[in-house]
Amino acid sequence: MFLQWTRNIKSTAQIATGFTTDDAVKLNDGSSNPFEISTNFTNIIESMNSVPVLSLVSYRLVLHDLEELTPFRTFNSSQESGIGISISEDKLIWAKDEFRKRLNNFQALNSIDKDDRLLYEILKGYEYDHENLIEKLWIRRVSTSDFISVDFTSENALLSALTVNAVCEEFIRYNKALKIDRSSESIEFLESLMADKKRILEEKTSKLNQFKVSNNVFNYGAESESKISLIADYELNRDKENKNVNGLELSLASIESQIQSYGKVNQRSCSGKSAYY
Repeated sequence: MFLQWTRNIKSTAQIATGFTTDDAVKLNDGSSNPFEISTNFTNIIESMNSVPVLSLVSYRLVLHDLEELTPFRTFNSSQESGIGISISEDKLIWAKDEFRKRLNNFQALNSIDKDDRLLYEILKGYEYDHENLIEKLWIRRVSTSDFISVDFTSENALLSALTVNAVCEEFIRYNKALKIDRSSESIEFLESLMADKKRILEEKTSKLNQFKVSNNVFNYGAESESKISLIADYELNRDKENKNVNGLELSLASIESQIQSYGKVNQRSCSGKSAYY
């Protein structure tokens, strides 16, 4: 009985996240939240292990073997796929353009689509599918540092090196594209909001103009100032007239008082004269 020993070679790559380094100017001495930092690392690791990112890595690896003169692995062209279709050399040639399109468009394979199922079987034949990659891939945070380490083990040192580099590069590319898409969505939302506000402003402006035309208001600002000035003049004139009226009332009261006093004096005078008769 003979045992076949296969040598596995591991390659490692590291990327810096920037989560634990903060060069921004702070107004207080508050430190970073350890829970938040840990959550950020967990999110990155899960994203790097996800189907969308590893699909891009799979495309990179299979394109190398389909296009280069010295492939890492070979595909058995007579192998029957899981969907009952023989994968011939012509289908492998066709698959190169399809893998390239999906790599450029960040497109994962869809199990419902017939062509995508065939492409998946090709990846599986090379052992570059997600399930095979994830078994030999180890992504972790390096102790409590700012770095994430990516390890991959395979039978070929160059394959291991290409895989860890592809994982880092495709994650960065995918994450950047995702942020651009989100920024575009935010810009579209703000543009839509601005258009709605502009439409409302135009409607209110139109109603205001209609009101001005209906009420013969041609310069609302000037007419408002004119009306305010007239009101002020009216109030001043009113106060002046009120003072005049008050003065006249006092004069009238004084005259009436004098008349009454004069009448009383005359009565006393008449009474004194009749006493001598």
